[in-house]
Amino acid sequence: MDNLCARYQDATTMSMQADAYYLDIAHLVDQEIIATWEDEVQAAEGLCQTDIKAIDIYAAQLPDRLAADTSAMASSHATALAIIDQ
Repeated sequence: MDNLCARYQDATTMSMQADAYYLDIAHLVDQEIIATWEDEVQAAEGLCQTDIKAIDIYAAQLPDRLAADTSAMASSHATALAIIDQ
């Protein structure tokens, strides 16, 4: 029982720390951006029951220049797989 209580206390502490961290960084961001982000998250969570990919909103969003590099890497990866399959 002590272990369960300790885990609960740890979880409560971590939750409070996460809330404090969010509040600390949230004031640095334009409130309109936060509202848009929250709307997008709620929409994605609503759609995830029928379209699991909708929740991909949580994935890291790469800048355009990195996205282009990622496309090149994906192309190279596909080429390597094609060679392996031969």
